[in-house]
Amino acid sequence: MEAEENKAVMRRIAEVVINHKNLAMVDELFSKEYQPHPSIPGQPRGPEHARRNFSRMYKVFPNFRVTIESIVAEGDMVAARVTLSGTHLPTGKHARWPAMIFARFAGGKVTEDWRVVDSGQLSGQLATQLAGPTLVRL
Repeated sequence: MEAEENKAVMRRIAEVVINHKNLAMVDELFSKEYQPHPSIPGQPRGPEHARRNFSRMYKVFPNFRVTIESIVAEGDMVAARVTLSGTHLPTGKHARWPAMIFARFAGGKVTEDWRVVDSGQLSGQLATQLAGPTLVRL
Protein backbone atom coordinates (compact mmCIF):
# COMPACT_ATOMS: atom_id res chain seq x y z
CA MET A 1 0.00 0.00 0.00
CA GLU A 2 3.00 2.31 0.52
CA ALA A 3 3.41 2.92 -3.22
CA GLU A 4 -0.25 3.97 -3.63
CA GLU A 5 -0.02 6.29 -0.62
CA ASN A 6 3.11 7.90 -2.05
CA LYS A 7 1.38 8.45 -5.39
CA ALA A 8 -1.47 10.14 -3.52
CA VAL A 9 1.03 12.49 -1.85
CA MET A 10 2.55 13.32 -5.24
CA ARG A 11 -0.94 14.13 -6.56
CA ARG A 12 -1.61 16.37 -3.53
CA ILE A 13 1.62 18.26 -4.16
CA ALA A 14 0.60 18.84 -7.78
CA GLU A 15 -2.99 19.84 -7.11
CA VAL A 16 -2.96 21.49 -3.70
CA VAL A 17 0.53 22.94 -3.35
CA ILE A 18 1.33 23.87 -6.95
CA ASN A 19 -1.98 24.41 -8.74
CA HIS A 20 -3.76 26.03 -5.78
CA LYS A 21 -0.59 27.73 -4.45
CA ASN A 22 -1.18 26.37 -0.96
CA LEU A 23 2.38 26.67 0.35
CA ALA A 24 1.16 26.02 3.90
CA MET A 25 0.86 22.33 2.92
CA VAL A 26 4.59 22.09 2.12
CA ASP A 27 5.46 21.29 5.75
CA GLU A 28 3.01 18.40 5.72
CA LEU A 29 4.25 16.88 2.44
CA PHE A 30 8.04 17.46 2.48
CA SER A 31 10.32 16.00 5.17
CA LYS A 32 12.73 18.04 7.26
CA GLU A 33 15.52 16.21 5.41
CA TYR A 34 14.12 17.01 1.95
CA GLN A 35 16.89 17.40 -0.64
CA PRO A 36 16.26 18.22 -4.31
CA HIS A 37 18.64 17.11 -7.06
CA PRO A 38 20.31 18.97 -8.55
CA SER A 39 20.59 21.64 -5.90
CA ILE A 40 22.68 24.72 -5.46
CA PRO A 41 25.34 24.34 -2.74
CA GLY A 42 24.47 26.21 0.42
CA GLN A 43 20.71 26.09 -0.14
CA PRO A 44 18.67 25.03 2.87
CA ARG A 45 17.20 21.55 3.06
CA GLY A 46 13.71 20.67 4.11
CA PRO A 47 10.32 22.19 3.41
CA GLU A 48 11.76 25.70 3.26
CA HIS A 49 13.73 24.74 0.16
CA ALA A 50 10.59 23.43 -1.56
CA ARG A 51 8.62 26.54 -0.55
CA ARG A 52 11.34 28.81 -2.01
CA ASN A 53 11.38 26.85 -5.29
CA PHE A 54 7.61 27.11 -5.70
CA SER A 55 7.67 30.82 -4.81
CA ARG A 56 10.36 31.45 -7.45
CA MET A 57 8.26 29.73 -10.09
CA TYR A 58 5.21 31.85 -9.19
CA LYS A 59 7.27 35.02 -9.60
CA VAL A 60 8.24 34.08 -13.17
CA PHE A 61 5.01 32.19 -14.04
CA PRO A 62 2.22 33.65 -11.84
CA ASN A 63 -0.32 31.10 -13.11
CA PHE A 64 2.12 28.17 -12.99
CA ARG A 65 0.39 24.78 -13.16
CA VAL A 66 1.33 21.12 -13.33
CA THR A 67 -0.66 18.32 -14.94
CA ILE A 68 0.28 14.75 -14.11
CA GLU A 69 0.17 12.80 -17.36
CA SER A 70 1.21 9.47 -15.86
CA ILE A 71 2.48 8.27 -12.51
CA VAL A 72 4.03 5.01 -11.34
CA ALA A 73 5.39 3.90 -8.00
CA GLU A 74 7.36 1.07 -6.50
CA GLY A 75 8.29 0.90 -2.86
CA ASP A 76 9.47 4.30 -1.68
CA MET A 77 9.91 5.76 -5.20
CA VAL A 78 7.38 7.61 -7.38
CA ALA A 79 7.95 8.71 -10.98
CA ALA A 80 5.64 11.18 -12.68
CA ARG A 81 5.57 12.42 -16.26
CA VAL A 82 4.13 15.91 -16.10
CA THR A 83 3.28 18.89 -18.24
CA LEU A 84 4.18 22.27 -16.77
CA SER A 85 2.54 25.44 -18.00
CA GLY A 86 2.16 29.10 -17.25
CA THR A 87 2.38 32.61 -18.58
CA HIS A 88 5.94 33.91 -18.50
CA LEU A 89 5.68 37.27 -16.75
CA PRO A 90 8.62 39.01 -18.49
CA THR A 91 7.37 38.19 -22.02
CA GLY A 92 3.64 37.68 -21.46
CA LYS A 93 3.88 34.42 -23.43
CA HIS A 94 2.07 31.27 -22.35
CA ALA A 95 4.25 28.16 -22.44
CA ARG A 96 3.79 24.40 -21.93
CA TRP A 97 6.73 22.05 -21.44
CA PRO A 98 7.26 18.47 -20.30
CA ALA A 99 9.17 17.25 -17.27
CA MET A 100 9.83 14.09 -15.28
CA ILE A 101 9.91 14.01 -11.50
CA PHE A 102 11.32 11.13 -9.48
CA ALA A 103 10.72 11.31 -5.73
CA ARG A 104 11.75 9.20 -2.75
CA PHE A 105 9.38 9.03 0.20
CA ALA A 106 9.67 8.19 3.88
CA GLY A 107 6.87 8.41 6.40
CA GLY A 108 4.46 9.78 3.82
CA LYS A 109 6.68 12.74 2.90
CA VAL A 110 9.07 13.55 0.06
CA THR A 111 12.65 13.16 1.27
CA GLU A 112 14.42 13.86 -2.04
CA ASP A 113 13.58 14.33 -5.68
CA TRP A 114 15.15 14.51 -9.11
CA ARG A 115 13.68 16.71 -11.83
CA VAL A 116 14.34 16.47 -15.55
CA VAL A 117 12.82 19.45 -17.35
CA ASP A 118 12.68 19.96 -21.11
CA SER A 119 14.08 23.47 -20.93
CA GLY A 120 14.67 23.39 -24.70
CA GLN A 121 10.93 23.35 -25.33
CA LEU A 122 10.42 26.12 -22.80
CA SER A 123 13.22 28.23 -24.29
CA GLY A 124 11.89 27.69 -27.80
CA GLN A 125 8.48 29.00 -26.81
CA LEU A 126 9.97 32.09 -25.14
CA ALA A 127 12.89 32.53 -27.56
CA THR A 128 12.18 36.01 -28.83
CA GLN A 129 12.58 37.58 -25.41
CA LEU A 130 14.48 34.96 -23.43
CA ALA A 131 16.02 36.44 -20.30
CA GLY A 132 19.09 34.18 -20.23
CA PRO A 133 20.22 31.06 -18.39
CA THR A 134 18.63 32.13 -15.09
CA LEU A 135 15.13 32.23 -16.61
CA VAL A 136 13.92 29.41 -14.38
CA ARG A 137 16.22 28.52 -11.55
CA LEU A 138 14.85 25.92 -9.16
